[in-house]
Amino acid sequence: MLSEFFASNSGDSSEFSYLYNEYAEHFIWDAKNKYWKPRKRGVVIGRVAHSSPAEGERYYLRLLLGHVRGPKSFDDLKTVGGQVCATFQEAALKRGLLEGDDVAHRCMDEAMMVDMPNALRRLFATILFFNCPNNPGEFWDKYYKALSEDYANEFPLEKQRVLELTASRVERFMEGMGKNFASYNMDHLHNIQDSYIRNTRDVRDAYDAPVPEEQFASRKKLNAAQKEAYRAIIKNVSDGNGGAYFIDGPGGTYKTFLYRALYAKVRSMDKICLPTATSGIAASNLSAGRTAHSVRVHRPVGLTLLPITQALWDFRT
Repeated sequence: MLSEFFASNSGDSSEFSYLYNEYAEHFIWDAKNKYWKPRKRGVVIGRVAHSSPAEGERYYLRLLLGHVRGPKSFDDLKTVGGQVCATFQEAALKRGLLEGDDVAHRCMDEAMMVDMPNALRRLFATILFFNCPNNPGEFWDKYYKALSEDYANEFPLEKQRVLELTASRVERFMEGMGKNFASYNMDHLHNIQDSYIRNTRDVRDAYDAPVPEEQFASRKKLNAAQKEAYRAIIKNVSDGNGGAYFIDGPGGTYKTFLYRALYAKVRSMDKICLPTATSGIAASNLSAGRTAHSVRVHRPVGLTLLPITQALWDFRT
């Protein structure tokens, strides 16, 4: 619908003067033939789907469509004063369509007076998500000293390590909200070499999760069929090969008991194990279990993963 709106504005007609949300008042969309045709009767009010500032470029595109009349293309929308801007955000800023970042700056300035660096990092991530500043990079530069104060005191001679630790911790809070630095064109902060720092929140939690002592002894209690599956899976893990296994059996045949034995073995090999299930009830039966949709591993660190989805074991190196 949007591309046809651009195409219709390329002709010589009065359609030039319409905003995108006004277009439906004068034209109707022919879904079968995929084009706009003149509206002959009825009065309607056009509405464009909602978008929040946290969605980045999609939000700024919507903002421009509501203020630029008769655009002929995406580049036309981004053209201000005869120059094509690199992003929709830049175009909206040059057109004066964006509010200032005073509220976000006042919020951070006030928090700096009372909060510790870790709380400031959480607040910084929250501001990015709910009220993205016009220039996230400048926002980061302005408050970086406060965000990294604890690490700067701990590693006074290692500026790069301080940067890496600070960026990693801020992004961990962002991951909890479904975002990362790439969402705000700040992925240059990903120049992180230390694999310990590069781990996402879920990977770090997997490292820290305790393994109950009884699970280490459960291997000796496996029956013949369980031992066959156990040996085949652990061999593939040891060899570093990817694979998928479906553990089949009716309820009460101790499939979960096998999963726990596998989990304990993989953890004893100093590898990451992320047990997941399709429901919260099933996940609660697994050690450190999580629902599959809640687990995010954005940048794998090359270690073996063993996610469980009910009776399906799927692991990758």
